[in-house]
Amino acid sequence: MGAEKRSNAQIETLLDYSFNGVVNLDREGRITAINPVMKDILGAKGEAAAGRELTAVFGDMDGDKLARVLAGREESYSSFMQVGGTGIFAILAPVRVGEDIEGAILTCHKVKRQRPAGAGEQENQQKFQGLIARGSFAGLMQQSRAMQESVHLARLYSQSQQPVLILGETGTERRMLAESIHNTGLCNEGAFFALSCSGLSGEDQQDMIFGDKGAVFLANGGSLYLEDVEQLSLKNQYSLYQLIRYKTGNSRDFAKTMRFNIRLLAASTLRAEELGELMRTGSFRSDLFYLLMSLVLRVPSLRERPEDLARLIEDKVKESCEQYSRYHILTKGALDCLKEYSWPGNYLQLEGFIRRLILTAEKRSIDEIAVRKLLGLLYPETAVPGKRSVIAAASRGQEVLREVLISGRSRR
Repeated sequence: MGAEKRSNAQIETLLDYSFNGVVNLDREGRITAINPVMKDILGAKGEAAAGRELTAVFGDMDGDKLARVLAGREESYSSFMQVGGTGIFAILAPVRVGEDIEGAILTCHKVKRQRPAGAGEQENQQKFQGLIARGSFAGLMQQSRAMQESVHLARLYSQSQQPVLILGETGTERRMLAESIHNTGLCNEGAFFALSCSGLSGEDQQDMIFGDKGAVFLANGGSLYLEDVEQLSLKNQYSLYQLIRYKTGNSRDFAKTMRFNIRLLAASTLRAEELGELMRTGSFRSDLFYLLMSLVLRVPSLRERPEDLARLIEDKVKESCEQYSRYHILTKGALDCLKEYSWPGNYLQLEGFIRRLILTAEKRSIDEIAVRKLLGLLYPETAVPGKRSVIAAASRGQEVLREVLISGRSRR
């Protein structure tokens, strides 16, 4: 009893006098105590937090990570979260008593945002012109472990001013992750300007990115999102390196150097090793390569995210039915067919396909035949073969093999 009283007194002192927000949890993940600093951060939620589950109060908390910490499978968990419009960095650690885990302590501190000098009216005007980011981490489908890890890294990267390199196949959520990083990052009050480097000559790249009315001026004080960064000319790669490393750039008057405060978010459909090969062959500058590779974020494809794929199919069917005032359902065969397909275009392809499927469906119940037919019509090179075509292909293969064997024998 004496030890318990001393322990309770220590916890009360920690809660009352800590400069950080502190939350005490039981072994079930429910809040048992919360200090005044944390109540201030939570606002109206703070007074009613005790007794509630942590994930109900902290919406950005990864429930799987919490469960792993409470089960002793992870030593700790740290992440950046948004709570009531306030950015906080949180660390969750288990409370061990001997071999048992009695609960956990969540400590949080506010993240200080750096607002560039002169920010204000110009940034607001830019936002009204459409240079805004709409993506959020909460809006990303992350039922799968692979995507959860990607989002976890992105949350941490958002608190750095270093450039982030986002790698992922066509149709993955690269842009949405970039917008989420911007919206929770240190430059979220500035503009978000997106531009693709593909299909532009070196001179056009120079004008659109570094010109007197280029992206660096529009994104100053905010974030610049460059897709297909590997398509930059070597000259513009050097200009980008200078912009990131030294926050400087030159206008057409090369005697005049200007300073910029820009967060770069670069993206590519290439893999890291493919970018490394471009560097080794001299097509990509080594200084820019190593600068971008410090904070790399890989977006997994839908093929690697079966949990996300299943949920996305369900959500997109429901969304399309509501949009077109339809009442269609998918049979088990149709669902299995959609789950088996490789989706090389990922989220973008899946979204467009489901919309087309629902819009043009002739029956309330959509079966496997209808799905395969539309896949074959839209994407014949990657369509999932039906059972009959598989059997036919196998038969043709056996015939070819038989002819080869016969031909070989006759030659003998």
